[in-house]
Amino acid sequence: MRNHHALRGRVAVRVVDRQGHTVARVTRANTVVNGGRTLVGKLLIGDPAAVPISHLAVGTDPTAPTAANTKLGAEIASIQRAPIQVQPLPDGIGLRVSAQVASATSQSISEAGLFNAADHGAGVMYNRVAFPAPVPIGADLDLVLEWDITF
Repeated sequence: MRNHHALRGRVAVRVVDRQGHTVARVTRANTVVNGGRTLVGKLLIGDPAAVPISHLAVGTDPTAPTAANTKLGAEIASIQRAPIQVQPLPDGIGLRVSAQVASATSQSISEAGLFNAADHGAGVMYNRVAFPAPVPIGADLDLVLEWDITF
């Protein structure tokens, strides 16, 4: 029997111009990866070595996520991992995790994930999402990502 009360996530990505107007929006379910599930378990039992998620990373690999993923397929080194903000969901058990990503040059994003480290290639990846089409980012466009994570 499938448990309907498992960890789940859904991400909404807004492409916003410098005036804060939304010019495009993408919503996708994401995959909570095995490493992320293990991290949650370690945090629940108070493992002193467990570090909570703290940063968002983006990449260019559109390959569908799997539970076995441990990193993004192609993290973009020129876009710094963005610190996240966390708040409780207003109508359920869970969290809303958000971050804004900026780039000085025009690029396209095809994947994103939440990590517990600020440095590229470091830390545990909690989840991964791949977008159906590349999402633009650049000098005149930022990305605002909002994950709703439910338990």
